Amino acid sequence: IIMQDRDLRYRLVINPQLGLTEEDMIGKTDRDFLEKQDAEKLIAVKRKVLDTGKPVQFETSLQNLKGEAEFFDGSFVPQFDATGRPDGLFGYFRNVTERKRAEEENATLEAQLQQAQKMESVGRLAGGVAHDFNNMLGVIIGHAELALEQVDPAQPLHTDLQEIRSAATRSANLTRQLLAFARKQTVLPRVVD
Repeated sequence: IIMQDRDLRYRLVINPQLGLTEEDMIGKTDRDFLEKQDAEKLIAVKRKVLDTGKPVQFETSLQNLKGEAEFFDGSFVPQFDATGRPDGLFGYFRNVTERKRAEEENATLEAQLQQAQKMESVGRLAGGVAHDFNNMLGVIIGHAELALEQVDPAQPLHTDLQEIRSAATRSANLTRQLLAFARKQTVLPRVVD
């Protein structure tokens, strides 16, 4: 809680923030103890209150004495002299750093959730395509095996049909991996040398 005169010198400070004490602030302006950029932000808001004679609510970040950013919201209300002219202001600051950090963490978690949902969608798509592709490969392998039974192994066509069956079998193995990725089919581990 603060009270400042028209020159924005602190006249009253209760429960100071940012690692400051009342003695650090009384009789001084924001420029005396805040970083230049932070001081100018606050002074601009306070000047608006004094110039318009209207209260202002605000939210801002300020550096504490350790150089760390802390977030505040608050309000400044004009104080009027006997003629009705603003000659100072009252105000309060509330440290909302923890709330801001929680909001940032929520935003990060939300982004991670959206990414996970996208990956799940890709997995479902891959699973659907792999399932359909697996069905077509079954037809190709079946027809290749039937044709192999009807063709004499001495003919060149027999070798071509074996290549078709071999390629289709390798493709079916790849399809099983895609189905496992999409969690559409359980992985069947096997021992390899």
